[in-house]
Amino acid sequence: MRRSLTLALGVFIRQWLAFAAAPSPANFHALGLAAWERRDDVEALRQWSHGVALQPDNPPLHYRRATALGRLGQPQATADA
Repeated sequence: MRRSLTLALGVFIRQWLAFAAAPSPANFHALGLAAWERRDDVEALRQWSHGVALQPDNPPLHYRRATALGRLGQPQATADA
């Protein structure tokens, strides 16, 4: 019993250490929105680009990234995004 409890606790701690520091696309989306509201377009673009890199199949992140590129005056990159 003690051995299996130790194993379970070790697995739990390892998983917690591995995933506690993993960034979430939702965090990058929220940070991008906060920068967007401050009119810090470069920071918003950076945050949303990180989110797209983590989750490339997330349409809202692609859209937000494209709007930031458009506001920065990059029409070709906006069309590509």
